[in-house]
Amino acid sequence: MDASAVLSFDNAVFATFVFYATLTLLKMTLTANFAIPLHRVIGHVYLTPEDYSAFAPPNTKGDRGFIERIDKLRRIVANDMENIIPFTIVGLFYVLLQPSAAVAVWHFRIFAAGRFLHSVVYMLSLQPARFVCFLPGTLVTASMGLQVLYGLAVM
Repeated sequence: MDASAVLSFDNAVFATFVFYATLTLLKMTLTANFAIPLHRVIGHVYLTPEDYSAFAPPNTKGDRGFIERIDKLRRIVANDMENIIPFTIVGLFYVLLQPSAAVAVWHFRIFAAGRFLHSVVYMLSLQPARFVCFLPGTLVTASMGLQVLYGLAVM
């Protein structure tokens, strides 16, 4: 199969990869651009003094509970960036190897499930569950990366 056929939605592996990569990228984007600003507005936690003077009720310092939730959400987004972006890049290279569809789909599903579960347990402050949810995504990206390197080495 040539590269244009591999990177086609007719290729089930590529289509599945695009679905899960888009799903996790949207999760990261919506957390950063919707959940965090929403918590800032509801909790009167603003970034600058100008924002406080423009939007906050008088003498508002911000709700401490909201500040802690916003910090957690920001750490979730940072962790997502450290994991989802490499998954997306390595996953694209992995798709070019034309892996087994069944194996590839499970790689993508495990990664996506791990990222969503990681965010939930992070917000709930559950440790070691957070690490348990983080680890599969890292292992999936490493597995795909090693397969890409091996595939290039034997060409």
